[in-house]
Amino acid sequence: MVKPPLRTKTLGTKVSEEEFAQLEAAASERGLTLSEWCRETLLASGNGHIHQHLQRPRAKGGRLWRWHH
Repeated sequence: MVKPPLRTKTLGTKVSEEEFAQLEAAASERGLTLSEWCRETLLASGNGHIHQHLQRPRAKGGRLWRWHH
């Protein structure tokens, strides 16, 4: 089995309490940790591959998880 490349770099950002809760909920819906979800989402967005779960309206407040380029 081939090991994935070692991850040695870190990214960070600040979000509000509400935004953090929304991000945690999105990760939980997919069965991922928040870090896993953020990594997957950022890499997909950077590669132009937007996941379907990011394009549908969320139940709470009708917010959209949509990345804008």
